[in-house]
Amino acid sequence: MTAVRNLVVFVSLALVAVLTGVGAEASSVASLSRGVVNEDVKRAVDISEQVEHVTVDVVVANQGAEAVSEYVVAIPGAKAEQLAWISAKKRTGKHKRLSVREVTLESLGEENVENTANARFFRVKLKPELAAGDKASIVIDVIYTHVLHPLPKKIKQGQAQNVEWLDSAHWFTPYVTESQVTNVKLGTNEVISYTKTVKPVNVDGSRVRFGTYSDRARPFSVRAIRVHYQNNTPFATFTSMVRDVEVSHWGNVAIEEHYELQNTGAQLTGEFSRFDYDRNRGNPASFSEIRARLPKTSFDVYYRDGIGNISSSHVRVERKSQLLEVQPRFPMMGGWKTEFTIGYNVLSHELLSRNVDDPSTFVLDIDFSTPFDDVVVDDAEVHIILPEGAHSIEYRTPFEIDSEDMGVRKTYLDTVGRPMLILKKKNLVRQHKKKFQVTYKFSSVAIYREPMLLVAGFFLLNVVFILFARLDLSIAPAKPSAAAIAKKNN
Repeated sequence: MTAVRNLVVFVSLALVAVLTGVGAEASSVASLSRGVVNEDVKRAVDISEQVEHVTVDVVVANQGAEAVSEYVVAIPGAKAEQLAWISAKKRTGKHKRLSVREVTLESLGEENVENTANARFFRVKLKPELAAGDKASIVIDVIYTHVLHPLPKKIKQGQAQNVEWLDSAHWFTPYVTESQVTNVKLGTNEVISYTKTVKPVNVDGSRVRFGTYSDRARPFSVRAIRVHYQNNTPFATFTSMVRDVEVSHWGNVAIEEHYELQNTGAQLTGEFSRFDYDRNRGNPASFSEIRARLPKTSFDVYYRDGIGNISSSHVRVERKSQLLEVQPRFPMMGGWKTEFTIGYNVLSHELLSRNVDDPSTFVLDIDFSTPFDDVVVDDAEVHIILPEGAHSIEYRTPFEIDSEDMGVRKTYLDTVGRPMLILKKKNLVRQHKKKFQVTYKFSSVAIYREPMLLVAGFFLLNVVFILFARLDLSIAPAKPSAAAIAKKNN
């Protein structure tokens, strides 16, 4: 079973390399093929929760004379900083998932260039290439955070939360688009207002439909639209997350996570009544509990804040995980924030494996993002703390990392300190709950370093004690001189 598990881990490493484009060409510059046309675009926008999830189903036609190996996806400058996730796949055929990488365009063309300020571009590798005259169906997933703005920004206790969504009826793309439609899912029938001038537009319950538009939209074309609606989803946000994963070869992996939690929805104005909150459950968009799914073999789970341990938490064992229910000391109303820490241990064999071909090579297979459900993370920092003496450290993630660094963490019985891999990323969402791998080398002899230090320390302590016990430090009386002895004898 161990050999099979190791094989699975190393096969997953190879798969992650394919998904992230590891080993692909290093070029970060792309060019547009003018023969490429978006023949039909169907855009589904889900803004029923606190994030904007866009699924674009596009039929790409190659009307040029040469085969095309890449397709460029554009992100408008107004949402570039809020981009959290982007992926692409083919609708049919084998090997559906396509490699996506951020690039710089060689040329933006001559049309609507003013709309490209601060825009970001991503290259989708087409496999196989799109031959001249052929078509391909591509599905693109894009997720944005903090693009739903509360309107009004402040509400009183008990009032519903309304938000505003801004976008374009034309999909922002560097290609000509012959036909397109946008379907917006709101999750509520309470639509306060919406753009009616960009026709055709239709509202059907909790959905708004813009289009179909068959006006052969030019590259980077923008037609502004707006929807103002009720959204009582709690905007639970970790403004900061620091995750420490300390690997021990003595049987456990210790995980500690520090969070700064805030309700980033409409801010509470006026007085807060705990009585009214308990009676009416407070604001519809507030929350008093968040839940985390921990590994099933987790033990020694704790939850505390700056004051101390918080007893209003519960751990429930489920079929595949342990459910940690975290309740802050006070309900999280709009604009309110708090800080807390959770920690737990996991048996090493659940997360750590050894290469059967090279016993000194180990692989740590662990989740990158937070275990909490439905919480957006603004700034995430993950620390992988390896045993002292570990070297040749490498990592692979199923998505790009904003920055990486190496540090040293000194703990008990360390001499030079433990190597620490530091990974940082912004805008984490549910789709980032994927495992990543850290590979390192660690000698089987090095594991005995700390026990030998303890043995040597106790040995030296005993030697010092023995020497001290045998050493006579008493003051003896002075011996009489020969003259004194002779005088005494006389």
